Amino acid sequence: MRKSIALIGMPGSGKTSAGRRVARALGLLFTDTDAEIEKHSSLKVSEIFERFGETYFRMLETNALSYAAGKPSVISCGGGVVLKSENRAILREHCVAVYFKASEQTLALHVGNGAGRPLLAGDAANKVKKLLVEREPLYNECADITVCVDGKTVDEVASEATEKIKNLFDKK
Repeated sequence: MRKSIALIGMPGSGKTSAGRRVARALGLLFTDTDAEIEKHSSLKVSEIFERFGETYFRMLETNALSYAAGKPSVISCGGGVVLKSENRAILREHCVAVYFKASEQTLALHVGNGAGRPLLAGDAANKVKKLLVEREPLYNECADITVCVDGKTVDEVASEATEKIKNLFDKK
């Protein structure tokens, strides 16, 4: 595989958990853009939002995505990565984008009270609903593959994603 695999979707859709398994199954490196941002800034994502704001975080996210997409790997992207046109262009040019699609109910269950997720803190269930309405068209626009995660275990999601990725590459 010469392209990276970018996992996109809402916070709580299982991109990081399943992504590690997908990377292992495909024999690729695994990168989590949020973890890379935290490692290089020595700050938690929530601290970056608090101190510098979302715009600054999105700049760091673009840098992390651009770097990760430059080498064949499985990339767990932050939920808002699709918000910037620059990121969508990186996804189109350098990645196969796999949308981990989840219902509001699944997302609310997975994110709980939104602790550690700056855009969900407080009323997480209602914020998930609002963000999903805003972002879903962008996820659909970017997606080469869609995997519905509702009612599935992490292993089931990873297996389905891996199979769909392999099938896509077999057709090329």
